[in-house]
Amino acid sequence: MDLFDSLSTLAEYLIGLAGFTGIIAAIANFGEEQVELEQFRLTNLLFTALAPGFFSLITICLLYFEYSDELAIRISSEMRIIYLIVDTDSR
Repeated sequence: MDLFDSLSTLAEYLIGLAGFTGIIAAIANFGEEQVELEQFRLTNLLFTALAPGFFSLITICLLYFEYSDELAIRISSEMRIIYLIVDTDSR
């Protein structure tokens, strides 16, 4: 299996997980004392699912524009590191 197929599978899985999070949020019935906690949990699950899927799609786009495998992975990895630093600082 090549890199493109692996990243496509990963992106599809993680975007599906994000969709499942939306379904959970739509049908869940939380007590008023737990609303903030559940919103925090669902937001974290959503971002945890979407961020790797987004960066996988970026890598796929770089591969589509004929970047080498190593360069595409390096660019997307550096973008992930920046995302993690910014995301960690914002909490």
